[in-house]
Amino acid sequence: MYKLIHIFGSLLDRPIIHHDFENNYSIILEQIEHEMDDAKQIFDHQMDLLEEQGSIQLDRNMPKVSGSLMWAEELKQRYTQPIEQFRTLEDQ
Repeated sequence: MYKLIHIFGSLLDRPIIHHDFENNYSIILEQIEHEMDDAKQIFDHQMDLLEEQGSIQLDRNMPKVSGSLMWAEELKQRYTQPIEQFRTLEDQ
């Protein structure tokens, strides 16, 4: 959804579209909050696995260090990307 809003972001310059967007602003905030909750659940699950098994669940055939780094980067993108895209909408 955020990519779609980002792609059509210049349409927010139009008064009618901007008005409709403002009416749905709270829905977008709720979806961002949901994404943050999902990222937290993934993190908590991986930390539980680390505590129980001594390692986190990695992609198949990934070495431990590079797989862990890739997992951390993917999780970081999962919570930073929606916020960054939302910030670009606020600037418009």
